[in-house]
Amino acid sequence: MERMYNVLSIVVVLLVLLAACGPAPTPETPTEKAPAEEATENLEGKVTIWYSQGATWSEPIQEMKDALKKLHPGIEMEFVTNDPEQLSSKLVAAFAAGSPPDVCFGQEARILTVEQELEGWADLSGYIDSDPEFAAMVAALPESQMRSYWKGDKLWALPEVVQTVGIFVRKSWLEEIGGEVPTDWEEMTDIAVKFTKPDKYGYCIFGVPGVNNSAGTQFVYTGAAAGMEYPVMDPDGNLTFNTERGVEVLKWLYRWHHVDKVTPPSLAAFGVKEFYAAVKAGQCGMGRVGAWNIGAWKDSEIGEDFIIIPYPPMEKGQAEPNYQVAWNNGLAMSKDPTPEAYAVFKFLLSKEVQEIFFPYRTSWARADLDFDTLMGDNELLLYYSEPQPHYAPEQMVTQPCWLSTLDILSKHINAMYTDPDLDPEKVLQDAYDEATAKCEEIGE
Repeated sequence: MERMYNVLSIVVVLLVLLAACGPAPTPETPTEKAPAEEATENLEGKVTIWYSQGATWSEPIQEMKDALKKLHPGIEMEFVTNDPEQLSSKLVAAFAAGSPPDVCFGQEARILTVEQELEGWADLSGYIDSDPEFAAMVAALPESQMRSYWKGDKLWALPEVVQTVGIFVRKSWLEEIGGEVPTDWEEMTDIAVKFTKPDKYGYCIFGVPGVNNSAGTQFVYTGAAAGMEYPVMDPDGNLTFNTERGVEVLKWLYRWHHVDKVTPPSLAAFGVKEFYAAVKAGQCGMGRVGAWNIGAWKDSEIGEDFIIIPYPPMEKGQAEPNYQVAWNNGLAMSKDPTPEAYAVFKFLLSKEVQEIFFPYRTSWARADLDFDTLMGDNELLLYYSEPQPHYAPEQMVTQPCWLSTLDILSKHINAMYTDPDLDPEKVLQDAYDEATAKCEEIGE
């Protein structure tokens, strides 16, 4: 997959608010206008917005267009959908050709490559200083997710959607086997074995190469729950996956696939498309679930026949927290934006748009939403309202070789799923050696 992250961008949403910024500074001269001081009256023109959610966004897009017309009648928003797995490479090509979108929604890792390779996104920090209304919007975003959008002094994007990942367990399947909610990996494995039947998979996980919804991403989910505070790399750039705990985690992944055989048999080719197809077809007993999936799955075979739990710890009494991973979608704006582009960017970040989007892909990106009203009586959403220990990979931005490392790790784990003769400990050592060499190369 493309350099993004392109996660698989990776938390419980601790809504630690950013301190509200002070009043907007006064320009030193009448001719020096800060970005937000451009005239907003009589704005006209088309603003192009790239995103990757396809038809699932048709209804909220129309609602957003209607809402924008009331605010800026002369601006037209053109939404252009993209294949999620191609978004990163298409963005790089568009920027290189001088024809980028004005604004882009995308998983953080998918929009990051443009910034790392071309520094193509606008610096949003100036708008915080010059536009108090925009500053208030930013102050409502969770600090834990904001950290990965600062690149030095540059704020290159903002977390537009923040969602914690949990584990779904099919409710009717659990009742059928007389099981209870698993509290560690042995119990989870026992349930997965009992769930597994022809064309039914006890535990659906990701196994493909790449940096998003991949074998490496699955290692991150699993390692975090096992208490690895930094499953891939620490804030100083040290590789952290090839540890005693990391080896234990990979041995469990090996066991689930090759020994207990509770995962899809074609795991090495099992990515996000295959995962969603299997879940919607009612083939998965357990697997990853985000709040955004609840509405999308409602009319499929799985419906609402599941409960949501935190990823259990590796063992009972685990000293380290079983960290939960959350990815976020970023909202970025191309450099040298028009006043129209900024008006749309600001609109898309607003509370009004978050409320429009909430029923379609629940987000906890803002601290000022009326969650009780927005959630209604949907018990499945309650899991996502509780803060939990979390893992937020800011190293993805601060460390130039983070994505390359995850890509390499994913490749080696994918090979293990293909070949049962590979030893998990050697798999991690080989990945570590290759990643070390790659990081040295990037650092030169």
